[in-house]
Amino acid sequence: AFHAVGVTAVAEPGLYPEQVRAFHRAHRQARLTVRTDVLLAGWGFGRPEIETNLEERFSASGLEGGLGDEWLRLEGVKLMPD
Repeated sequence: AFHAVGVTAVAEPGLYPEQVRAFHRAHRQARLTVRTDVLLAGWGFGRPEIETNLEERFSASGLEGGLGDEWLRLEGVKLMPD
């Protein structure tokens, strides 16, 4: 559907680590057909019990800087403080 309307790149903001890993698996399996920037979910996306200890959550995610190439990039952290 993206290609049919000329979209060649997308951004996926507010993803949890398991969702980022799913994109990474799709990329490794050559199933990712548009360039994709992913941003980890920061404060404001989840249930209150998972909104604490963001630093611990990011550290425990197993995701590190340097993830990416021209098809899939870990771009940053999306915050929604309102």
